[in-house]
Amino acid sequence: MRFSNAKWVISAGLAALLGFVIAVAAVFRLHAASGEVYAPYSTYRADPQGAMALYEALDALPDTTLERYIRPFDRIPDGQDAALFIAGASLGPDPVEVLENVEAFAMQGGRVVIAFRPLTDRFALNFLLDDLKVRERASKSRDEPDEKPSSDQMDEEPGDEGDSEPPDRSADDQDDTHPEEAPETNHAGDSAAPPDADEAPEDGRAGAKKDEDAKVVDISERWGFSYDFQQAEGGFGAVRAGDRENIEAVLASVSGLYFRGAAPRWDPVYLRPGGSTERPWIVAMEMVLGSGSIVLCSDSYFLSNEALRKHRASGFLAWLAGDRSRILFSEAHLGTQQRDRIMTLVRRYRLHGVLLAAILIGGLFVWKNATALLPRVERAPREAAGSARSHQEGLDNLLVRFIPRGQLLETCMKEWRGHFHGHPRADAVEALHAGLREPGGARETISERYNRLVREMRRRQ
Repeated sequence: MRFSNAKWVISAGLAALLGFVIAVAAVFRLHAASGEVYAPYSTYRADPQGAMALYEALDALPDTTLERYIRPFDRIPDGQDAALFIAGASLGPDPVEVLENVEAFAMQGGRVVIAFRPLTDRFALNFLLDDLKVRERASKSRDEPDEKPSSDQMDEEPGDEGDSEPPDRSADDQDDTHPEEAPETNHAGDSAAPPDADEAPEDGRAGAKKDEDAKVVDISERWGFSYDFQQAEGGFGAVRAGDRENIEAVLASVSGLYFRGAAPRWDPVYLRPGGSTERPWIVAMEMVLGSGSIVLCSDSYFLSNEALRKHRASGFLAWLAGDRSRILFSEAHLGTQQRDRIMTLVRRYRLHGVLLAAILIGGLFVWKNATALLPRVERAPREAAGSARSHQEGLDNLLVRFIPRGQLLETCMKEWRGHFHGHPRADAVEALHAGLREPGGARETISERYNRLVREMRRRQ
């Protein structure tokens, strides 16, 4: 009865443990299906902050190939007839090599769409602007000459000392003395007047001069525009700029970030109310680069699942994708990257057989070292656990291990011959043993024959 109760208790415990494991697996499966483990504006997310609906909608279009790009940006494929969406991008400097690859993608005929993550407070933007100002001052200090003329050299210059005019103050001194006369500036020396397109380098650099050895640079400095922020209460609508009739007249937006002071090569697409004609507040703008283009958006809300349900901008989304037959949605900048690990290489080069062979060899090695190849010998249990073995037990073990059972009696006769050589009882025992080995001899077991021989030896002492 006790055994029966214990069995039921163990069965109930195992069933409860199995149920718990199944419940935990179901919760994790549901959590992974919603995509909440991924960053906002990821195409793996099905919640309002994801972009899965847009991805699946574009994937349903005929003659269109969709792909989630999870490789590093230094391996961007050819941009011909392709579009690259970078949704939910963060503010901050980027490696120069990455920006060069993005520009090469566009110059090959690709279309790059960069949409920043919605900004609802100014703290993150202020941090970026302060960093840009520090780097601008460092760049100016490197550009200034190291040697300045001494007082003796200045006295030797021609001209009357009393009639000499004071040297002109630098632009920084003028800005500190008369701030009201300084041009309106956001960061990195971007003035109210946009840079001249003829003065901008062909690779898209504009604004402050960058050191050739710089490893990172912000796209605002490289592509010629500036950031600004104005808090949006409850969201606002961006108004269409220009005569593009194939896109919506108003675009829903929730971010307080916008662009201003853009270079002439930027063509505004959507404007935020509040700017001026000379310096509009830009929400989306496009720049032609080579045979392709780059589109910058200050907000990613219109790409989200929530926007596609409440504020769908189908015309603008179709304009962003263009007529490209291959569309890539970047997941690498959101933290989802494919790296060349061991299992990735195994799948790529089809090394499954090699892996299984290595596992089999490892298992054989463990089995060889854990199990002896000699057969097991059943031994009688000791009377007292932990007692030391005697010499007789050691002799018995040697006999059992090294002398087969069928040769035990022959081995004893060989030992007796050597010990009792020339003794009469040895001859008698030899004769008795020879008679037992004859075909007509008595059929006895080895132990019975051994006992008869021992008795005969004792009788003839």
